[in-house]
Amino acid sequence: MPGPLTADDQFGDLVRLRDTNGDGKADLHVSAFDSLRLPGSASGITTTGATEYDAAPIDSFLY
Repeated sequence: MPGPLTADDQFGDLVRLRDTNGDGKADLHVSAFDSLRLPGSASGITTTGATEYDAAPIDSFLY
């Protein structure tokens, strides 16, 4: 995650693995100040192609 840590940083309030793009590989969705989607690949989760996503919880998010 870019930038230095600050006092109000949050990461991982909600975490879920889901294949949300239909490529057959689970993507890691992490709720944070700027919620992120880290795409899955044949070798696991990668930061290549990481994107922000709507902070509204996806189906089956754990609270």
